[in-house]
Amino acid sequence: MLFWFRSDLRLHDQPALRAACTSGARYVVPVYCHADYDEPTPWGFTRVGHHRRAVLAAALRDVDGQL
Repeated sequence: MLFWFRSDLRLHDQPALRAACTSGARYVVPVYCHADYDEPTPWGFTRVGHHRRAVLAAALRDVDGQL
């Protein structure tokens, strides 16, 4: 079974993840898709700044550790 983390990386209040884990599936594969952070917006701005990237990386490491 595939569990797609879209924007909410919290584990404690994810009813879909809880359902996936209790469904009897042999495996639950967590997936998070990164956006193309280096591609500028139509207005020429960066999509995600360095600080947000650092926060996201830390959050993903934390989720990985919790899983």
